[in-house]
Parts: sequence; C-alpha cells; structure tokens
Amino acid sequence: PALAAIVNKLLQKRPENRFVSASELATALREARERPRVTALRIGDDSDTMIATRSLPPRRSPLPDRPYTSIAQGEEERARRGPWLILALVALMLLATGVGYTLFGRPMPDFAATVTVGDYTNMTDAQAQSEIVGLGLRVRFDHSPSDTVPINHIIRQDPTAGVRVGRNALVTLVVSNGKPLVGLYDFRTFTAMDAQRELVSQGFIVNVVRKPDSAPKDSVIDTMPKPGTKIAPNSHITLIVSNGLPPIEVPSFAGLSVPDAQAKAARLGITLDTSQQAAIAGVPANTIAQQDVPAGTTVDRGAVIHATVSTGIQNVAPPAPAGAAVTVPDVTDQPYGRAIAALTNAGFRVAVQYVTQTASLGNVIQQSPAANGQLPTGGTVSVTVAVSGEVPDTNGMTVADATNTLASYGYVVGRTAYTTTGAGGRVVGTIPEVGTGLAPGSSLTLVVNGAPP
Repeated sequence: PALAAIVNKLLQKRPENRFVSASELATALREARERPRVTALRIGDDSDTMIATRSLPPRRSPLPDRPYTSIAQGEEERARRGPWLILALVALMLLATGVGYTLFGRPMPDFAATVTVGDYTNMTDAQAQSEIVGLGLRVRFDHSPSDTVPINHIIRQDPTAGVRVGRNALVTLVVSNGKPLVGLYDFRTFTAMDAQRELVSQGFIVNVVRKPDSAPKDSVIDTMPKPGTKIAPNSHITLIVSNGLPPIEVPSFAGLSVPDAQAKAARLGITLDTSQQAAIAGVPANTIAQQDVPAGTTVDRGAVIHATVSTGIQNVAPPAPAGAAVTVPDVTDQPYGRAIAALTNAGFRVAVQYVTQTASLGNVIQQSPAANGQLPTGGTVSVTVAVSGEVPDTNGMTVADATNTLASYGYVVGRTAYTTTGAGGRVVGTIPEVGTGLAPGSSLTLVVNGAPP
C-alpha cells in the first residue's frame, strides 16, 4: 500500500498534487521501505472523471482449482519486489528528464548572431575596414614591412577567411608599410654629383639645396634625413651642399712685412704667395712691394694672390761720375756671385729678383737692360736668378762659401750660431734645415762649429 500511494502521487496530473522535490520523494521511499504496509500518503485521483467498474460474479471454471496460496505470502513477495521496482522507475524517469533537457531544454544556436569572416588579403586597409565594419565586427591594424605586398595593403588576417565569429568580434589585419627600411649612408664630404649618383642608383629621389659654408664648394655637408636614419626605398633625400663662402674683397698688402701680410691673408681666407722676390729701391727688405690682384677686387675664398717681396738694394757700387756711359756686360747664364761682381765692377747698381724653378738654379736667367747696351754709370741693372725655393745644403763649407751659396739661392744670413760639433770653423747646418721650403729673400741662421768671436 505504501508504494502504491507513492506511484499514485507520481502519476497525478496537477503539479500541486505531485511531489514538490526529489528530497520529498526520497523521504517517502524510505518510509515505504521501512513500513510497506502503512500508507503514509492518501491514495487519490485528480482526474476529472471517474469511471466505476461493475463487479462481475465469480467465474465457474470446469478446471480444477489451483493450489491455494495464502494472501500473506503473496503480499510478502510483492513487498520484497516493490522497492526495487520503484527505484528502477524513478531512475528511468530521471534519465528521461535528462535526455529531454539535453535535446529540448537548452537554447538552440542562433546562427543569425554569427557572421563569416571574409578574405581581406591584398585589399587596401580602407577597403578591408569598410567590409569588416559592415559585418558588425571590430578591426585592429598591425603594420609590417613586405617585399611583395604593396604599401597600405593587407598581408594577412586573424581569424582567417571562412571562420564564423560572433558579432562585435575583433578581426586583426596586418598591413604592409612597404619594403623593409634601410639605414641612410653618410654622404658628408662626398661631392654633390657622387652622392646624387649613388642615391639614385639605390632608388631614392634626390633634391639638392645649396648654402654658403666653409666646406669645399660642391661638397655635401649634411643630409635630410640625417645619416643613419631608417628610411623606406623610394624616399625623398635632400642633400645640403656647400656653395663655398661668400667672395671677399682683396685688401692692399703693399708696405706690410711678409709675416704680417700672410697673417692678414689667412684671416680673410686667401693665400698670399711671396715666392717672387725683387730688389726694389725705396722698399725695405722682406716687405711686400707689389701684388698681382689689385686692392678692391672681389675673389673667392681660397684664391691665391701673388705678391712681390722686396729684397732691398744689394751690392751697390759707388756711383761713377755723372754723364759717363758704359757698356752693360752680359751676365745671363752666369752664377749669381760672378754676375753680381761683373756688374758692380762695371759701375752699376744691381737689383735682384728671384723666380722659383727647377733648371739653372743659382744662375742669372734674365737681365735688364740687355747685354751690350749703354747705361750711365751708377744706373741700375735688374737681374733674375733661378732658385729652388728650398734651403740648400751648406754642411762642411766655410762660412764665406756657405754665405755665397745661400745668396745664390736667394737667402740672407741673418745671424750666426755656434756649436761644439763638427769640424773646426766649418758650417754644421742652417736653421731652417736643409730641404725646408722657404721663400727667396728670407733670412736664416747659419750654424758654425766654434766659439763666438
């Protein structure tokens, strides 16, 4: 009776007449197992219509009656099978409930809430963004160099094409920013032509901007971008090229000593050549007498100005009686010392100028007036002597021979220094030393063995 009442309650149509929870059902089953004959629940029927059955009279069978079994024995057997039957029924109901929930209780996928990701590779970033946003998705851009994919085109994507994703999902696009960057070479000190040729061969577009600068004219002094900057091929490169310094106005160097004139020229950025020497009356020795570029002329910085340096009047003979005319001797191709002696012995003054060359060193290569002409005694004969522009070797000579040798090279002994080395009374050397480049007409120091007088 207890189990029958539980089954009856499980089969009620109205929810309020069934068990409220599994816990309540478990409690009722425990009560039925312990007291199967006691009905803890009211057996009822909540159906709308009850059909009464009519009792039939006992059937009389011609067959003999079956062996008698007591009612108590049958009820005991049903009591033993009842709990297991109920448990099996409950387990079957729970299994059916789980299967039903699995099949019908969970919400079905909403395919309308997902979209298929398209193929955006090789599109421009703007085209791909438009399509992705149109599908209700979000987009993020990453950038990477590429040798094959044009700039601002899609290299790859994530998710890949064909994948279904929920709306508002994120699609990452890798966009090409062109070919890999390269470091800009340092073209400073290159000529503008060489730098431009090299950059064009590398595929760059070159602009040239010129500006005044102390660097040599037409040399590259800077670039934009700076050297070493990472840049893409086909970029624009600007070369900053020196146009040299602005031209300057040549001053007058006449009357300045050679050191002062050269210092002034250096400050202005020009070079003063003082290798040309001449004995010019009225102009002290080692003083600028003339210059080949007149004062006030405009020249570029670095220009060379040739100046004539006075050596003073040398070996002037006493004037002859006025009015007497003598023949000018021929001294061309003669050594300096012999030529000077011949002219002074004839009663002439001698003006000496020097020219730097490699042939006929120490000899007169030109004279004025020409040989065999008539000139009053006391007149001046100008001679030009070929010199090397370098201090000659006088080591081992006597002081007189060394002095004459230096004079033939255009140099004057300014002072004499003494030393204990070398042979007695002989020249040991000069200051500056032999082979040093020195402008003719300059003075130097003669170093002699011995003690000062």
